[in-house]
Amino acid sequence: MNTFAFLAYPREISQDLAKLTHLPALKLIPDAAYEYAMRKFPIRPVLTGHLQTSQHPVRGHVISVPLTANHLKSLPAEEVHAKISEAISHARDLGASMIGLGALTAEVSGAGKAFQSRKDISITSGAAYRAASIVLEIERLLKHLPRKPTITLVGSDVVLASALLPVIQKIHGIHQVTVDPEPTPMKLREADLLVLLGDTSNLQIRSEHLKYNAMVLNASRGRAMDPRISRDRSDVIVTDPSIFNPAIRIQSIPGYSKTLCPSLTETILLSLEGHRGHFALGGPDSAQIEQLLLLLKKHQNLHFDFVPRQVRPARTTQLQGSAGWI
Repeated sequence: MNTFAFLAYPREISQDLAKLTHLPALKLIPDAAYEYAMRKFPIRPVLTGHLQTSQHPVRGHVISVPLTANHLKSLPAEEVHAKISEAISHARDLGASMIGLGALTAEVSGAGKAFQSRKDISITSGAAYRAASIVLEIERLLKHLPRKPTITLVGSDVVLASALLPVIQKIHGIHQVTVDPEPTPMKLREADLLVLLGDTSNLQIRSEHLKYNAMVLNASRGRAMDPRISRDRSDVIVTDPSIFNPAIRIQSIPGYSKTLCPSLTETILLSLEGHRGHFALGGPDSAQIEQLLLLLKKHQNLHFDFVPRQVRPARTTQLQGSAGWI
């Protein structure tokens, strides 16, 4: 059986800890007190639950890093990386052969690049899945675009744009795909579809920069789009790539299921294939994006159950909810 792990972190500490320990009184302690304790005391990573499915011989561990979002963004990088690395080692000791870095744990480590020297476990960050979701959204938008459309990739993430370029060029029906990190207004007006990538804070796209019936796929950080566009240009459509794959779902409470975040989806897909070795650390290449696209087509309608770690017996009438970090 392939075993994977997924790194998370507490979003609502008091709520998550109360669920994990089945001690409702812990909700009464302010999150600030927990944050202080997590900062001052040597708290170790915690196994919070398992992911399992009857469809494939694969099992996952969910491990919580003892850092909040505020800690991850504000503490020195060396301290944050040491905590994440300790959680990675915990996953290895539990028998995981692959681990996915969730949300901020990936962001603060350069999409996992900070741990690329580790050879004892395979690491992925969800970067390839995020890129694949952009390709899937472009394919979906094609039916709404003119015949033989022109697509322009803009923004600061030139590495991602370069990886996406050959993948998008293979999509049937596209006339031209170009990469232009800082396009002129004239270049913007030539595009039927603008794809915004990376940091776009240096760009300011206004109504007069977009051609009639243009579409904008915003996969960027920043606010490049003038908010008046939605008011002044009813012909322009602005959309985001859907980073949640509806084909893989997790159930934590009977009758309630939800889609998974990019990193966990990518980790599960690679684990199902028995992948070994780091994957897309620092960002994906074209081959990795195409590999994820193939896996998304291959593995459909997967359902995983989240089983909370039993720290102490729960009452039989108590429903086990998932913590907020999944």
